[in-house]
Amino acid sequence: MRRTRASLLLPALLPLLLPALAACASDPDPRGGDAPAAGGWDRFASAEAPPPAEFSGALSVPTPSVAASPVREFTAEEKAFFDEAWRCFKEDSPRWLLARERWQAMDAAARGLLASTLHRAMVSARAQSAVHLVSRARSEIALLGEDAVPALVGGLSVRAVRREDGTVAPVGQAVLHDAAEALSVIGPPAVPGLLDIAGSGEMSLVQEAVFALGNIGDPRAEGALLRLSRDPEWALRGAAVLALRRLPGEAARDRLVEALSDPETFVAQRAAQGIVTGKRTDCLPGVVDQLERGVAAGAIFQVRACAWALKEVSGRDLGSDPAAWRAFLGAGGGR
Repeated sequence: MRRTRASLLLPALLPLLLPALAACASDPDPRGGDAPAAGGWDRFASAEAPPPAEFSGALSVPTPSVAASPVREFTAEEKAFFDEAWRCFKEDSPRWLLARERWQAMDAAARGLLASTLHRAMVSARAQSAVHLVSRARSEIALLGEDAVPALVGGLSVRAVRREDGTVAPVGQAVLHDAAEALSVIGPPAVPGLLDIAGSGEMSLVQEAVFALGNIGDPRAEGALLRLSRDPEWALRGAAVLALRRLPGEAARDRLVEALSDPETFVAQRAAQGIVTGKRTDCLPGVVDQLERGVAAGAIFQVRACAWALKEVSGRDLGSDPAAWRAFLGAGGGR
């Protein structure tokens, strides 16, 4: 049934496809705005549907750390292969695996084209709420690794796309999140571009960059995440606090513990979540100190966040009694 759904849905989606925003093959420079197409196989080819309308990426933030994928004119034989390979993908054919392997073995320009094409499929499927196709395209593009970074970072740094007739199509948060999830899987090669976006000050984009950086856990992100963990905007502050969970340094540890007393309940909850999901046993003595302060101040949400973090990380339930927790930790518990 899955193959039948894919073969029915994807051709119907093609006329609505957005390009890979700032990194598609028709705009080789992710900072190039409305640069003319450099030629080549730069859009979906389909016997069942006409090519999608042209879009021009409207960049909202620069990403100077990301080099654009190279672009060249492809031969007629290469274009025929791309057409056939993409038909296999649309039909969820077993032949797609071999076609993808051959495509990935080609040069960087061809791999960049594959990445932008998969990103366009992911965007289109999201626009039509075809969740199974979103997941499939996202998994495929993540497999490309570093070759997919220009397309994904380009997509993540765009808030809207502008058609040739001047009308603007907004990019929804779910589309940005799809790119962030794929970048999370790719890992360290994505970090420089994500840091560009994290420093942009554009809330919706920064949140997605922070999400990906937290999943990757690269030490290069520590300074940016610590700064954002003190942002005046509580939602961003909470996202950055949670993103510190995989950074092992003392600064990340101390900030996670400190954030348990944040006046915004959401931030305190994210701090506790970060300590738990990161299995931060190094935070436990500080959490007990925060628990004691919360009990003394009657700060119920702080107390709850601390007690929950202590219970989940240590495997013991000693409630909200700071003395009991200190005795437990002093006896070697929670290690």
